[in-house]
Amino acid sequence: MEGKHKKDTDACPDLETAKAELRKKFEGLLAFCCGRDSEHVKFHRFECELLRRVFELARLLVMLFLLSRHRKLNLRLFFNSRKYKLDDRYAERTLQTVFGEVKYGRVYLRRCKGGSGYHPLDEELGLTRDGYSPGTMSFLG
Repeated sequence: MEGKHKKDTDACPDLETAKAELRKKFEGLLAFCCGRDSEHVKFHRFECELLRRVFELARLLVMLFLLSRHRKLNLRLFFNSRKYKLDDRYAERTLQTVFGEVKYGRVYLRRCKGGSGYHPLDEELGLTRDGYSPGTMSFLG
């Protein structure tokens, strides 16, 4: 979704709601490992399903990290310089990670005098415009 910005249509998700969803997924993972779903399963099948669920949990943890960093971003530095203005509070993006595809949002700032803008969170985290995380790039390279 690079380059497509929705003007304040999406609000930033609540951090506590994201944490609650993560806890629920982790409890489901514990139940899977100890519950009836795994009682009569061969190890190979269990291992494959476990990997799928662990990666699902990891994607949620990555989203929580990104959300947390987004909320801690100090935008006053940009507005005090009067070079940038807020263009989108939560511009969504898809990031390819080692755990799979993760969707997240971040602030998009545009130059006051015209021209292009940028996403401060992406820059702070060292994420490039290509949509791949550094870990994914190391696998591809």
